[in-house]
Amino acid sequence: MKTKFSIKISALCVAYFFCCSTLIWAEPGWKGKWISFEQSQSKTNTWIAYRKDVTLSEKPTSLMARIATDTKYWLWINDRMVVFEGGLKRGPARNATYYDEVEIAPYLTEGENAIAVLVWHFGKNGFNHVNSGTAALLFDAVNADTEIVSDETWKGMVYDAYQDTEAPFPNYRIPESNIRFDARQEVPGWNLKNFTGHLSNTTFFAHVEDAPLGKLVKRPIPLWKDSGLKNYLEVRKSVEGDTLFCKLPYNCQITPYFRIKAIAETMIKIQTDNYMGGGTPNVRAEYITRNGEQEYESFGWMNGHEVWYVFPKSVEVLDVKYRETGYNTEFVEPFRCNDEFLNELWKRSARTLYITMRDNYMDCPDRERAQWWGDEVNELGEAFYALTPSSHQLALKGIYELMNWQRADGVIFSPVPAGNWNKELPLQMLASVGWYGFYTQYFYSADNSFVPVIYDRLHRYLHEVWQVDADGLAIS
Repeated sequence: MKTKFSIKISALCVAYFFCCSTLIWAEPGWKGKWISFEQSQSKTNTWIAYRKDVTLSEKPTSLMARIATDTKYWLWINDRMVVFEGGLKRGPARNATYYDEVEIAPYLTEGENAIAVLVWHFGKNGFNHVNSGTAALLFDAVNADTEIVSDETWKGMVYDAYQDTEAPFPNYRIPESNIRFDARQEVPGWNLKNFTGHLSNTTFFAHVEDAPLGKLVKRPIPLWKDSGLKNYLEVRKSVEGDTLFCKLPYNCQITPYFRIKAIAETMIKIQTDNYMGGGTPNVRAEYITRNGEQEYESFGWMNGHEVWYVFPKSVEVLDVKYRETGYNTEFVEPFRCNDEFLNELWKRSARTLYITMRDNYMDCPDRERAQWWGDEVNELGEAFYALTPSSHQLALKGIYELMNWQRADGVIFSPVPAGNWNKELPLQMLASVGWYGFYTQYFYSADNSFVPVIYDRLHRYLHEVWQVDADGLAIS
């Protein structure tokens, strides 16, 4: 007896234009080069600081910077934070890397300018990231009158204050590492305009689109929404007095901050109540103090309902805050009825949908952060009811990645991008390419632009991996 799966892709494929492109590849004319440092070994959890001092004869009216790295970066211009956690986890396709476009003219001035970039190189594979093996930066901002590009004139350092923690480490599904910051090795003000300390010369690493970072693909989703530093809803102490339990408004993606007075060599530990979500370790943070007053924000995002700070009793806590970041979309007008249970269910469901969005839709932001398409088909359909249209771009990103990672034998698989997974999961894949996945995305967004781009690979999957009957239904 044969089973038929309803995956009528013909209804979705309104037209096939035999388009050969698969993504928005990098525009020509890049003048920047990939730069790094001789001291960098591109090992797991490498942090690198880059700096360029630039003199401009006049302030530009517009200057778009194209920025790429493996994996994440933070950008300051003239002492102002311009981008908080730029970059996307690597893997738009095999041997390809995403780049961001950032309008930087509003932050520049006539005369002296300081541009600073902090790069975090994950340096390992995961269920949502493919390691290039290279900690490097590409920066390219050029118009008719101004040229600021990454080359050997940039300065910086491998930032040794950022270190690994001891075990336990995050589980193997997550490419991020725990972050320890040793303030005794901090280089104060390295990213500020008035910095006068010594930094090393950068070295040329590779030309644009050379191996190992490969092809460049324009970021297809918005930069993150950033709340700025905010006060916790409530802060309470443990009975022992060494732990602060800091309540968040809901389960959200945050980076924790504190300001303290301390003596040197004191260890502070930070995690959330979701640290053991799914029964396996997730990410956490540590900080080793220097003498005196100091402040710190750990840049690796965590999620949970509470942030737990373990401060030894010798530490005087002056302030604790958090920064919420997340996908740049908004909640639509909520569902309302005369049943408060249903109203609360809607609110919590919408919040759950939002917490499972970032570089991709994910089934959990704790143990995996991975783009399983069995979950994505549910989430992309829910987004049309709960979120504003910018959310549609995350589903499109997922569609392109799913098809760009097609195996040589025609099989598609998820999660993608993944450096340590390539199994098909047939029912998830059939749901993805059919009614609940690709067709739902087209039906609710009225955007069929992805169809000619992925059609040839989808046709190959259905006709080489599966048998299809006269009605266009897959036969098991």
